[in-house]
Amino acid sequence: MPSRYPSGPLLYESKLERDFLMSLEVDGHIRDVVTQPMTISLTVDGQARTYTPDIMAVWQTRSPWPHGFRRVVFEVKPLAILRSGYGTLAPKYRAARRYFAERDVGYLT
Repeated sequence: MPSRYPSGPLLYESKLERDFLMSLEVDGHIRDVVTQPMTISLTVDGQARTYTPDIMAVWQTRSPWPHGFRRVVFEVKPLAILRSGYGTLAPKYRAARRYFAERDVGYLT
């Protein structure tokens, strides 16, 4: 979808992601939004895994929201998928939260 951010058009894989991206477009404190911003290596339950989050938003540093972080990474999933896949998704998301916390990046699912 077209975007006002310097990173250019935003790609999405679901209507839920599209709707979330549209809500970010109207936040005047956001400096940039990037979809699938990086792939990271994680250890989940003793196994090496890779993980690519859905979205990263960069807020202007003077903005206190969200949670005092300047960069926040988002995983956008329907609640039904989070509930049905909790056993396999939760360990991966906990590992991702630790990874980003070590780098002073917020992480929300």
